[in-house]
Amino acid sequence: MRDYDLMADTAETAPLHSVATTSTADPGDLTEIARLAQLSPMAYDREREAAAKTLGIRVATLDDAVKHARVTPESASGSELPFEDIEPWSSPVDAAQSLDLAYELLSRFVVADPATLHAAAVWTAMTWFVEHATVLPLALITAPEKGCGKTVLLSSMGKLSRWALPTSNISPSALFRAVDAWHPTLLIDEADTFVKENMDLRGIINSGHTRDTAHVIRSTEIDGKWQPRTYSTWSAKAIAGIGHLADTIESRSIILKMRRALPGEKSENLRHAEQSSFKKVQRQFARWAADSGKRFAVLQPIMPELSNRDADNWEPLLALADMAGNDWPRRIRHAAHMLTSRGDAPTTNEELLADIRTIFTARGRNRLASTDLLESLASDSEAPWATWNRGRSITARQLAKRLGDFGIAPKSIRIGNTVVKGYDLSQFADAFTRYLPDTDAESVTQLQASEYAGFDHSPSVTEHENVADT
Repeated sequence: MRDYDLMADTAETAPLHSVATTSTADPGDLTEIARLAQLSPMAYDREREAAAKTLGIRVATLDDAVKHARVTPESASGSELPFEDIEPWSSPVDAAQSLDLAYELLSRFVVADPATLHAAAVWTAMTWFVEHATVLPLALITAPEKGCGKTVLLSSMGKLSRWALPTSNISPSALFRAVDAWHPTLLIDEADTFVKENMDLRGIINSGHTRDTAHVIRSTEIDGKWQPRTYSTWSAKAIAGIGHLADTIESRSIILKMRRALPGEKSENLRHAEQSSFKKVQRQFARWAADSGKRFAVLQPIMPELSNRDADNWEPLLALADMAGNDWPRRIRHAAHMLTSRGDAPTTNEELLADIRTIFTARGRNRLASTDLLESLASDSEAPWATWNRGRSITARQLAKRLGDFGIAPKSIRIGNTVVKGYDLSQFADAFTRYLPDTDAESVTQLQASEYAGFDHSPSVTEHENVADT
């Protein structure tokens, strides 16, 4: 059997495994069986009778179908998984205390701000609720330089997560096959060295953000015939790297910000850690998910003031914090506020719009020639525009292409006695309002009574009034 990799995305699918080969089965039945196969044994036992009744089959028949479709640590598409299963805690657990233990363990081995470690602790708990979630935010561990503890945090989180699978420099095909076969918590290290330039890999990672889009389609050769097959990309993923990754990845992430430790900030060596403490938390998280998965699935927490995508990312963590109680609801809302304050890292287009707005305001004009606008953009040494074109300043064509995404195009405008290509401030009104949060509709108004004020006119035949304009 060979696979021909074709890029595809959209629509949720669970791993169908062996049941997918039953061509006569109803697709809805296969989807339901695949969903049931992902449940923990305790969660499945609670649902099996009602599910069998809904499907119109005997419970024994459903048990057999789920058994063949289920991925277990002992058997996954005919191969052993590279991690062990965890036996749930023998009695109901106090979820807040379990999260406290997770946070304490992370604090022992990782030097980071409390908000980062609070978010990391709850994210690891989320990996045990994957089968009940509709959104799985990436855990993006980032730092400005080497030696900030990214790998230590990634490894520590793996010891608390469900079915953690550490990897680095993973290929696109290996990623979706691993997720489809095993549904691990993927721990991807050194992402800055290979994810930025790998669009296929980014697309697969991004597709697993929501259950509705968590799959890719590849053409597979079976018995000499090419047939499309769906591979699930639905799994929790933690990624560590230096600096910023692609905007599409960051927008789907809980960003865990690391920093280099000060001389007085000490931590224990993770390699020497006693594993029983981590295993205890894992077993408690497993029991919490088995007991409270259905409640988690329908909980809609009250959000802090977050953008739509950030609200999606933080919703599962806030839901778990609210379920745990004690001080965790406050801690995670504080973490959400601290870790989503990314005003210093707007997207490229947002930065361009903000700089253009600043230029219009500083010039005090409602119209600017393209050459004037380009010159002003390139004059800011802290902005990227002076070296945007392979070390040279951004060109008129590049500027027009980016502004074209917002429906803004250069046009003929009159400045003084000259008609030139340029932009009118009113063209930006909609974009400023929609994409620059601190802008209101009233801010884009005429700046001066004279649209020529402040402009160095060409010498006139008269010293005073511009007769031609009059």
